[in-house]
Amino acid sequence: MLDAPDTLADIQQSFTEALPRIEGLASAYLGFMRRDKDEAIAEVVGLSWKAYRDLSLRGMNVVKLLGKIVELSAKQVRCGRGLTNINPVRDIMSATARFRYAYRLDSLPLSDREDVAPEVIEAMRDDTSPAEAAMFRVDLEQWLAGLDERPRQIVGELVSGFNTVEVARLHRVSRMRIFQLRRELVDNWQSFQGEEHG
Repeated sequence: MLDAPDTLADIQQSFTEALPRIEGLASAYLGFMRRDKDEAIAEVVGLSWKAYRDLSLRGMNVVKLLGKIVELSAKQVRCGRGLTNINPVRDIMSATARFRYAYRLDSLPLSDREDVAPEVIEAMRDDTSPAEAAMFRVDLEQWLAGLDERPRQIVGELVSGFNTVEVARLHRVSRMRIFQLRRELVDNWQSFQGEEHG
């Protein structure tokens, strides 16, 4: 057997040459998907690479197995399992949760010309006065200035739309730790505002 680095380089080269075929097969196996198909194909490629590499390192002829590798990888993606298998059911943004509880996420309308349900319009209505908005911005800046750098960064990520799983990955901690920090930050904000919490 070749040394590991040479073997890995050869495997990578072989996989790269097979990539157009892998992507084509992945697209065919995922044909039913309309949304997020590019992301699903990328996930299939990642899973295929893992299997391709593992089988190659065991000395198997992966060229003959390529179609089956891609097929099984596509089945995993269709079932909601990805390369990292971090797709929590209790996370509302999770594809697994959307599939299990039969709901979908849509983007907000970009203009008033789009047809939108009345409840969406009501939810988007902002009755905050300019004075209240200005006070909130001043309070938020003061509160953030009192935080250490890491909690301030976590607040920014959560506010910008990252979920706890994504923030946990960014900071290399568990999702539960980010959940705990978020709770602590909410308590801290409420104390800053002089509100009761518990």
